[in-house]
Amino acid sequence: MKKAMIHFDFTIEVICPYCGTKINLAGYDNDACFSGPIFEGRPHDLINESFECISCEQVFKFKGIER
Repeated sequence: MKKAMIHFDFTIEVICPYCGTKINLAGYDNDACFSGPIFEGRPHDLINESFECISCEQVFKFKGIER
């Protein structure tokens, strides 16, 4: 029987409330600061965390998580 490797890929998307840019936070997930709370069952820990938009450089906070 042959074996195959599993490739795991995910996105954590947010839309900047100022300019509308769609940002994949997975690309900015150093030290699992975004994915950690989600995969560990603590998504509420991200509420009120700040993020600076990569496009317009405005800072905004996360208000919740949609599934």
